[in-house]
Amino acid sequence: MTLRYGDHLTLSIWLAGDETPEMLRQFMAEDAKQGLTLRADKERVKIGEPSFEAKLPGADRVPPVPKWLEDKIATIGRKPVVLSLVEGKEPVTYPAPVLLVAEAMVIGQKPSVAKRGFLADLGPEDLKRLRRRTREIWDSSGVGYRTLTDQECDKLIDEHGPDAAAEAVMRVIQPANAVH
Repeated sequence: MTLRYGDHLTLSIWLAGDETPEMLRQFMAEDAKQGLTLRADKERVKIGEPSFEAKLPGADRVPPVPKWLEDKIATIGRKPVVLSLVEGKEPVTYPAPVLLVAEAMVIGQKPSVAKRGFLADLGPEDLKRLRRRTREIWDSSGVGYRTLTDQECDKLIDEHGPDAAAEAVMRVIQPANAVH
């Protein structure tokens, strides 16, 4: 699914009424924003500041109350949930359970950055040969207990490839330039 300008990302949490003000503050000030940002990064979009809304069971787009929450409320009793959804406004009291929804609007796309590195400049046959040689060196070194995957080889090649290639060229050039 491709997100576009004006679409919304949402994140929600069920509240039972036994949450402390600090827990609610942390969710609204930190956790919701962090969760929405992680999702936005995954989707390669930029988002605006989150807004919050409290929804009661049975309202539009509210899933059924989870069984664990029904059981918890039956045990602790129905407690009020006090939320200050907009900074500077008076808190509002809701009967538990409450679905607290954080929503952020997509305000742009993040640019795609093409990965460049030593691997990007190699042809398929060269890459195949380097992977094979990397595995031979790895297996003979006794460092690892198993052979490397393609991804592990690629990481090692990309990290050490340019330096190892330069050293190999220097080993060939130096004897040829040696003065006798």
